[in-house]
Amino acid sequence: MLDAPRQDLRYALRQLGRSPGFAAVALLTLALGMGATTAIFSVVRGVLLRPLPYGHPDRVVMVWNRWTGYDHTWISPAELFDYRKAKGLTAVAAFSPDAANLEGDQGAERVAAGVVTPGIFDVLGVSTERGRTFREEEGRPGGPSDVVMLTDELWRRRYGADPSVVGRRIVVDGAPRTVVGILPPGVRLPLQFGSERPAEMFVPLVLDPANLTRGSHYMYGVARLAPDATAASVTAELRAIIGRLNAKTGDYPPQMHFEPFAVPVLDQVVGAVRTALWVLLGAVALVLLIACVNIANLLLARLEARRREFAVRSALGAGRAALARQLFVEGGLLAVGGAVLGIGVALTALRLLSALGAGSVPRLGDVRLDLPVLGVTALVTAGCALLFALAPLLHLGRGGLAGRLREGGRGAMGGPRLRFRRALVGLQTMLALVLLVGAGLLVRSFWGLTALDPGVRAGGVLSFRISLPSAEFPGDGDVTGFYARIGDRLRRIPGVRDAGAVRALPLSGSIGDWNFDIEGREPPGTRPFTADWQVATPGYFRSAGIPLVSGRTFRATDDARALGAIVIDRAFADRFWPGESPLGHRIRIHAGDEAPWMTVVGVVGSVRYNTLTESPHPTWYIPEAQSGTVLRGPMRSMSVLVRTSGDPRALVGPVRGVLHELDPRVPLARVAALGDVVSSARSQPRFLMSVLVSFALLATLLAAVGLYGVMAYYVRQRDREVAVRMAIGAQAGQVVGLILRQGLVPVGAGLAGGLVVAVVASRALGSLLYGVGALDPVTYAVVALGFALVAVLACAVPARRATRLHPATVLREE
Repeated sequence: MLDAPRQDLRYALRQLGRSPGFAAVALLTLALGMGATTAIFSVVRGVLLRPLPYGHPDRVVMVWNRWTGYDHTWISPAELFDYRKAKGLTAVAAFSPDAANLEGDQGAERVAAGVVTPGIFDVLGVSTERGRTFREEEGRPGGPSDVVMLTDELWRRRYGADPSVVGRRIVVDGAPRTVVGILPPGVRLPLQFGSERPAEMFVPLVLDPANLTRGSHYMYGVARLAPDATAASVTAELRAIIGRLNAKTGDYPPQMHFEPFAVPVLDQVVGAVRTALWVLLGAVALVLLIACVNIANLLLARLEARRREFAVRSALGAGRAALARQLFVEGGLLAVGGAVLGIGVALTALRLLSALGAGSVPRLGDVRLDLPVLGVTALVTAGCALLFALAPLLHLGRGGLAGRLREGGRGAMGGPRLRFRRALVGLQTMLALVLLVGAGLLVRSFWGLTALDPGVRAGGVLSFRISLPSAEFPGDGDVTGFYARIGDRLRRIPGVRDAGAVRALPLSGSIGDWNFDIEGREPPGTRPFTADWQVATPGYFRSAGIPLVSGRTFRATDDARALGAIVIDRAFADRFWPGESPLGHRIRIHAGDEAPWMTVVGVVGSVRYNTLTESPHPTWYIPEAQSGTVLRGPMRSMSVLVRTSGDPRALVGPVRGVLHELDPRVPLARVAALGDVVSSARSQPRFLMSVLVSFALLATLLAAVGLYGVMAYYVRQRDREVAVRMAIGAQAGQVVGLILRQGLVPVGAGLAGGLVVAVVASRALGSLLYGVGALDPVTYAVVALGFALVAVLACAVPARRATRLHPATVLREE
């Protein structure tokens, strides 16, 4: 019983060996389609479908607040305790991202950290690999809070996986802490799965229930749902809690529209990329379909060359079952071969995707080709094998095999066989156009993003972060003195034009706001004036290339002995002093009863400190030398900017040397060219655009190859007719026109259908576009004309070949 399949397999291998060009094109086409599909499905599974590394992650939610002007923001310590009263939540915890200096024999290292309430790991359902998690008393005032937990990654990198680290005292920010536990590999805080610097150590957040601040919003809330609760039911319960509280205290005025809400943690982690990844999966499915249609077209062309072979085999006794089995074996060989090559393509594509999407797609670095992905690949392979067998089998059955035997060598090619293949060309055109429209819209959107002004001149600027331990820099003067010394030393480096420091870099995310008073003016309603805030040294504005609009920026004399200077940006001036000069007006920041009045001494250009697509928020700046007095504490952690006339990356070595000379206990962290910081703000749309454009170009290439193949075969089958036309006086232009009409009619139909489908499909891109609509007519017109040009070129080569036929030679051969 096994002889027949073996014979079919050997025969199929011989047939493919006799047509190496066909086999190579078919396998390459399928490998690209299968490889791209496997890679994108791996990403979708790894990012969207695979559960987070928490215990019962479907029961974990993020808890947020929203109010006028802020669609989601942090919770305050008082609200944390309020939300713990919700019966729909079994536990509520909070965390705040931070960083700390880790000291030891290997030198100082700046490590990303998390300040967490003790119960957070119970909420997440995470246990330790070694040791224990935090205890409740370690988060209370006066409790033993000098403890720390490490991730597995930090434990292995810094301590060589030494088990004795648990229980050992290590120095964190100049103070000793006891290591109480090691977390298992891969543990991340909920918002850090897409971070290039996730927290690697954790310290307890100390809160005093008797002294809670309601207006200080700085913590991320995370909670575990009760068995019968949902995110929606918990949201309703939290709002009821706040409503009852507000009825007594009036802390949240009606115009504030304050609302807490809960979001499933997976939605929070992947919500920003979910639509984009589903779009890519749909796009790659279209690419695979185009590839399969292309191969089906090749198989039909090859079938015409083999029709006498099948007719002879039928006449010699081979039944339809035997012929069908042979076609299934040949189709299976192509499908399996394409799948095997496609796995190699997928592995390469995953490496490229990981590099392209690093930092913009959460969990992308953990994506792998696992068994479920390979299982789906196997199912797709089986479907392809079935398609590759059925297409020629159904086509072969039209008209009967005996009819195929009676047909001559060439025969007329204008019947249903040509119409079917031209219909496949139209289908390819339609699918490719849908992808091209989507890619074109994303390209237009990305161009709009690149045109946005971040508010700084990022070229030639190196940025890095330093943090000064309170043990070594206890006073305001110690901190200010260090920033002054490092700025002075950096300016002495050859090629350096200026240097300065700022609390938060441009495009670093939400930098927070602060309430303030304006002298002689009452705020509308009961809410105080508010704006984003920054702390900067005198050299910051010049280093960042922020233009001075009016007045002046900070001077060295704006120190703790001469309080009162404040600089605002243009957005601040336009909001609070529209149509007049703000210079000389005074502001008092809400930082205690003794906060001084600050005089506006300058207006600078607005900077996008939050995100690239957000309009610049009104922002005020105070001098770093005055921050300790005004804000009741010095700014120990700052980003330093160094402007140079050359390549900023060449400064890393000299900067590291300067910092080591000043204080070897202060590590250099987050070193990057400011241009890279700005570029990374566009990384997510760049990732989606690049991948979709690649798919669209591949689809266009496959469609063009398919059209070329059909027209080349058409010319070969019609060369006698062309020869007769030329013999009786037809000009070359008339011949070219005849062939172009045959090729461009299905393309035109495909373009029309593709535009209709694209109008519907492009709505899925609405949330991913910036500055361009999903129905942008320019994009549709350019894409349609561009594809039409490609189609003309694909038809032109066979058409030119037809004009070079010698009528006498062709007719003599006939």
